[in-house]
Amino acid sequence: MRRSKAMRASALLVSTLTLVTAEAALHVPAAGATTGSIDMQVDVATADILAGAAEQSLEHRATAIVGTSTATMAPAALADGMVAVDARQTAREETMATAIRAHRSWLRSVGEGFTGADTSLAVERIGRSGDVVTIDANETTMLSYAKIRGDEPPTTGYAARHTFVFRQDAAGRWQLTEDRQLEPTGLLPLRTAETFVHGDAQKAGSPPAAPAARVPMGTETPAATARPAVMGPTKGSGMVALAYNYGAMATYLERYWSSYNTAYRSFSDVGGDCTNFASQALRAGGWSDDLGWYRDSANWWYNSANETWSWINVNSWASFAYSYSGRVTSLSNVWYMGIGDVLQVDGSRDGSKDHTMMVSYVSGGTPYLTYHTTNRYRRSMNQVLADWGSANYYAGRT
Repeated sequence: MRRSKAMRASALLVSTLTLVTAEAALHVPAAGATTGSIDMQVDVATADILAGAAEQSLEHRATAIVGTSTATMAPAALADGMVAVDARQTAREETMATAIRAHRSWLRSVGEGFTGADTSLAVERIGRSGDVVTIDANETTMLSYAKIRGDEPPTTGYAARHTFVFRQDAAGRWQLTEDRQLEPTGLLPLRTAETFVHGDAQKAGSPPAAPAARVPMGTETPAATARPAVMGPTKGSGMVALAYNYGAMATYLERYWSSYNTAYRSFSDVGGDCTNFASQALRAGGWSDDLGWYRDSANWWYNSANETWSWINVNSWASFAYSYSGRVTSLSNVWYMGIGDVLQVDGSRDGSKDHTMMVSYVSGGTPYLTYHTTNRYRRSMNQVLADWGSANYYAGRT
């Protein structure tokens, strides 16, 4: 393991937890413990080793999407050999690596690839119960694009939450026994990645605060997904009026894609933050509040005490954007989208949308989308379409 990465993990750990003295223990509640549980102890050196091992395991995983290597073996040991990886976790990693390499081959077939990956881990909590230590942490992985077409952006990225489980044997040696992925990795198409998510973790894209009655779909129609031979009119071409500050929208999306803006409430743990995040970006680009009853989809606003359903719910937002305000018009093809445009998905094609995304970057005719729940930075249209498969896609020009 590179010492710089271990030192980074340690710095993140110390900045998040309370260090009493250089030689004292870190006193933190056991992971998942209820109020009143007895605090256990994890010494600083052990915390550093285990956090570094967790980060290194994610780094190794990300290499499966890079280049053309066919190596399959998961690491048997981490942190310079101080942490072993048990057989069950090794098998799980190899299964995932096989899926990632298959996805890498598909990406190459559509003209996309990566030359490098950089992973960092922000530790939130370390707890101990007997011989088991758990680490709750947030992964951020950035991938460097290969210049296959020559017009790719420099990087794309994703974030995901994890709980790592380590067990100490009778001889005092540590083993990584499980990576409980709480959110899907960005190294795989969404529905495939969800198969590796632990237990009952929140399914990506579920809209929060759904009204008691379903909101009508509005005037929008599904967009085609085949890449056209001739692209449609783009923003700034002189053929499409620029109604808002789309650069400000893109800047907002790319600033807060993984570090949420604390000026707004987050709905990540109550159904999903995707539409809330899009509403924030639209406001940053010039959308004005439309005041009125918070349950009425004809209104759209947010304040310190409340927000309209149309601010946070996928279908309510669409009803406001297309039917009531006319601020958004349908595009006939998802590939016509420009910066600041909004893509919504009806994954089950049942007439109720599931997810909201926005374009923050366009290059070579390819829109790149940035969004919350899951947290993604400049995910290409190719990958978004792979994420949702045969869904209905609603592309909206703002």
